[in-house]
Amino acid sequence: MEKEMFYRHRFGRKNLLMGYLLTFFLMLSSYPRLLLEVFIRKDFGERYFKMISAITVAFILFAIPAKFAAKMYRHDGLSTALFHYGTWYLFIVYFLFVSYGHHQKIKRNPSVFDFAKFSVYSGTLNPKFYEPVLGSRQMKFNRRQVETIVEPALFFLIGIALWIMQQKLGILLVVSSIIYSLGYAAEYVAGDNYIMNMIDQKIFNQRLERNFVFDEEMTDCENFRGRKPSSENLRRQLLSSMMGEEEAILAK
Repeated sequence: MEKEMFYRHRFGRKNLLMGYLLTFFLMLSSYPRLLLEVFIRKDFGERYFKMISAITVAFILFAIPAKFAAKMYRHDGLSTALFHYGTWYLFIVYFLFVSYGHHQKIKRNPSVFDFAKFSVYSGTLNPKFYEPVLGSRQMKFNRRQVETIVEPALFFLIGIALWIMQQKLGILLVVSSIIYSLGYAAEYVAGDNYIMNMIDQKIFNQRLERNFVFDEEMTDCENFRGRKPSSENLRRQLLSSMMGEEEAILAK
């Protein structure tokens, strides 16, 4: 059972609204990411890309506009319905075709129960996204910028162009690209917080003996809050339990 000690569970100031939003978009981004990633990435991990998920996405996308397309067909005719929704359904067919290609490649290169490949790998990024050329200027981006800005921006711009041309597919691409970006941003924020928690924990552990055992006031770190045994010997005995034996060694 995990120990719920003071030093393990800090009560810091949190932006609850931001935290809820990031968690929401992280959960929401699964299908939008799948919808876009199949066109720009390759070599997905076996547990990351599932053909059944692609079929599910295709089914949802097929069903969503069906009612609106049928209504448009009854009121404005077949040509109008095809003009607005034809690219949407062609996109679904192409999405399934590309997804099947990824599925076949994963089948030929299984990664189950061996150490050849990370099974939840999110795919290899297109190297052109790291140094795209805009006009006469060559840009340079890191992976974080590619995943949160460059990749979704490509589909966002395509979506805007299609939206202007009154193609309903444009709305899908714009919405998906925004969720795509926010989903990856949430992952990076979670990673940032994870590293900061580790750093803070290490700093706190390094100062815990001086503060907890010797009552030395810390001016650059949070002090232990709570009653302490009056005996220095008892405090030392508690110290190793509070930090864990390995952490106590590393902190020294």
